[in-house]
Amino acid sequence: MASQIFNDVLNGRAGWSSETADRLTREFATLANVSMTEAVVIAMREAIERRITVETPIQTAARIREKYNLKLTEKAKIPLPKEVFDDMWAHDNHRV
Repeated sequence: MASQIFNDVLNGRAGWSSETADRLTREFATLANVSMTEAVVIAMREAIERRITVETPIQTAARIREKYNLKLTEKAKIPLPKEVFDDMWAHDNHRV
């Protein structure tokens, strides 16, 4: 049953098919050089994996520091004064 619905959607026979979904699936299938069915399977697996392995901001920062061989010193842990951010935003507001 589910596979028939899946095939109907891919072939544009389902009443709730989406032109956007069809276009994106075709574009991904072309980029990946795979069938439409395989494109959907790959995209869904990747989407599920991304949602399962969401990293926290601390984990992201650690990964970036490791990638670029950066050390988190005690000095770097000290927050900047509020004035630094105020000044930064004041300058940013003048941009056009």
